[in-house]
Amino acid sequence: MRKYEFLLIIKPNLDSEVQKKFVEEFEKRIDGNIVNKEEWGKRALAYPIKKELEAYYILYYIEADPEKVISTREWMNIKKELLRSMVLVHEKKWPFEMKTSKQLKFPERKPRRNA
Repeated sequence: MRKYEFLLIIKPNLDSEVQKKFVEEFEKRIDGNIVNKEEWGKRALAYPIKKELEAYYILYYIEADPEKVISTREWMNIKKELLRSMVLVHEKKWPFEMKTSKQLKFPERKPRRNA
């Protein structure tokens, strides 16, 4: 089991039932441990994708077998409900477990010498 981060960007004009069915089918296909699921909702895109200016975002943190991830990505490539997707592999910790930059202590910098 490896750690994966899935970002699904779904078409915004889908019925809620169609969207819910797509999400359920994705979760069933991945067949892994869903550690965290964040629904970001509708957001504006930075640039148009397939003539869409908005999209519905869902972020998953999943522990799954690599074979299941490969087959799920192939399935996602043929689905018309999906605008884009991104899959990242995490080796050690989840991003939500890591310290933020505010919590990190950086060493003091030495003052510059005027030459």
